[in-house]
Amino acid sequence: MLAKDSLKASLNGVERALLLSSANDRMVETQCTFIDACKEAGVDHVIKFSGEEAQLGYDSQKFRFTREHEQIEDYLESSGMKWTHLRPSQFMQVYLREAPDIGRTGELRLPLDAIRISPVDLRDVAGVAAALLVEGGHTGTSLVLLVPKRSLCPILQLSSLTSQGKRSVMYRLGGRKAKRH
Repeated sequence: MLAKDSLKASLNGVERALLLSSANDRMVETQCTFIDACKEAGVDHVIKFSGEEAQLGYDSQKFRFTREHEQIEDYLESSGMKWTHLRPSQFMQVYLREAPDIGRTGELRLPLDAIRISPVDLRDVAGVAAALLVEGGHTGTSLVLLVPKRSLCPILQLSSLTSQGKRSVMYRLGGRKAKRH
């Protein structure tokens, strides 16, 4: 995505584009290059896959990639193109990597204490992105994707995990045992 001339040729005739890249040490350069290529190719609307922090009391300035997403959003907004920021919070699927430990110990062990989070399903995020790409709309806005009510971390959607496994799962608060769900 750093080859602007190749991008520009690929983007000719495109009305709407989804901007998504890896969060790495070149994210700002990569995404701003994509934005420049879209502008030069005449893309009308760029949908930027960004992020919304899922916990209450979060200080975005303490986290590099959050600051960088904000910098890229500002760059896109000043580009003169239509824009939409798609801002999902944490992804529910991230917790699947904990499944082996949950199966072995019956516990979900995360160093999160009792923060409130709002993990979303990647399939829902993909559905919103696809609708924006096909139908357009929602320009000049940030669409925050959260579950309807932020839940305490111990609850996390464990009901769906336990209903399929038919067993109780304990969430361990920062190394301390908490109640079972």
